[in-house]
Amino acid sequence: MKYLVIVIVILFLAVSARAQETFSGQISIYPAWHHVTVRGSSTISEKYTHLLRQSHTSGTNASQMNAIVGYSQSLTNSQTVTYNLAGGVENCFGDTVTFYRVNFMSIKASVDNVSTLDIGNASTNVFFSWLGSSDQTILIPPGGFFMLTAPDVTGFPSQNGNLKIANSGTNSASYELYVGGAQ
Repeated sequence: MKYLVIVIVILFLAVSARAQETFSGQISIYPAWHHVTVRGSSTISEKYTHLLRQSHTSGTNASQMNAIVGYSQSLTNSQTVTYNLAGGVENCFGDTVTFYRVNFMSIKASVDNVSTLDIGNASTNVFFSWLGSSDQTILIPPGGFFMLTAPDVTGFPSQNGNLKIANSGTNSASYELYVGGAQ
C-alpha cells in the first residue's frame, strides 16, 4: 500500500509539473538603420528603429502560442530533411509537439554557407498554408534570414505538416529553424 501511494504521488507530481508549462514572450526586431541625404544646404535624415514587436502569452487564442521547437542542423550536399510539424517534432524538453497551427517560423542560414537553402515542397503532406500552393518554395541564400508571423487565432494551419529544408548545392549548409504555434 505504501508503494502504491508513492507511485500515485509521483504520477500526480509529473502531471502537475507538465500542467505548469507555459510559453510566453515577445518577438522584436530593432534595426539600427539611418538614412541620410543632403539637399542643398539641408540634411534630411530618417531612422528606422522599430520594425517588429509582437507579444504573446501562453494559450491557443489570438496572440497566444503554447509550443515552440528549435533545430540547428547541417546538411551535406543535396541533402534534405523533413520536419513533421503535425506530430513528429520535439521541443527542448523531449516532448513530441503536434502543431495544429503555426504562428511563428524563422530560418537563418549560416553566413558560412556556400549553398542556398530551398524551403517547402515536401514529397507528401506538405505544410504549405504559408506559401499558397504545395509545390512552391522559398530560397534562403547564405547568411539570409526568413521569418513569418501570424498572431491571429488562425495562424497558418498545419494539419498537412511536412516542412522540407533542402540544401540545393554541392557544399554543406547549416541553418537554425524555430517554429512556434498552438498544439
